[in-house]
Amino acid sequence: PWAKLDQWDQWLMGRKGITEADWNIISKATPTESNGVGYLTRDSILATGENNAQQAATKWMAFVSDEAQFAVIAPDLATRAIVTGGGMPAGTPSGEAFRFFGQFKSFPVAMMTRVLGRVFDTPQGLQGAPVGYGGKSNSSATVNRIAVLAGISVVTTLLGAIQTQSRQVLTSKDPIDMTGEHAKKFWFKAFATGGGSGFVADVLMAATDDPSRQWSGKLGMLGPVPGAAGGLIDIAKSDHPAAQAVQWTNDQLPFVDMWPIKATWEHWFLHNAQEALNPGYLGRMRSRAMKDWNQDYYWKPGEALPDRAPDFAHAVGE
Repeated sequence: PWAKLDQWDQWLMGRKGITEADWNIISKATPTESNGVGYLTRDSILATGENNAQQAATKWMAFVSDEAQFAVIAPDLATRAIVTGGGMPAGTPSGEAFRFFGQFKSFPVAMMTRVLGRVFDTPQGLQGAPVGYGGKSNSSATVNRIAVLAGISVVTTLLGAIQTQSRQVLTSKDPIDMTGEHAKKFWFKAFATGGGSGFVADVLMAATDDPSRQWSGKLGMLGPVPGAAGGLIDIAKSDHPAAQAVQWTNDQLPFVDMWPIKATWEHWFLHNAQEALNPGYLGRMRSRAMKDWNQDYYWKPGEALPDRAPDFAHAVGE
């Protein structure tokens, strides 16, 4: 019965419009079995034959769908409104401008509006609340919210570190030393990447990651088209415009950034083309990686095949 549910469960369902009358219908449903597991589905609720079962089933599935999109972050209507400037129509100057800026940024916006927003919007102290939401006073509620945000930050930073290191290996480099002189810079990058703000990290660290792509990195925050325009500025400012133009053309090609293709394409074509147009380019590439991150290439630029495996021990300073 509704009265015997925890206050937390009542609040969770109530915020999606599920009332006690709806619950009285939903609770009569026999779960639908799939692979030996019972699921409370729309069909099982409709099968009760109760009046208003259709309405109760619709509310229940909307509730389940929304909760699932918190677990695996998906943009909601509010997120889509933000990245389109309040729903400005496509095809108009203002609508297209916002879509350029918002392209590929739905995830970080959803992270802030849905996950972080929920930390502050959820009431504290409800009976049956999970850890982090049981504060009985304003001070304990504040402490809980800080603790929840800290927990999210730690986990997402660790995930960002995994992504950052994986990217290094996929680009033919040894992992970055997370404990050495560049540790602070590495963990900042991991924090920004894992927190759903990867595009911010790319912009802030564009000059460090690749000085030849400063403007494409900075303007890339505004979307792919401004990023491509920034690449043209980099070509104009480059001491070796032909090699920079080859890199810019490569950045616009489809499929070449897919990890099964990227390394082979770069080592068998791109590196050699850039070295031919800009002698010494590959040597400077290796020197820059050593200077900026104290890392080497396990698959040396321009060589057809790697001569060793990645040095994973380098990630912890060994």
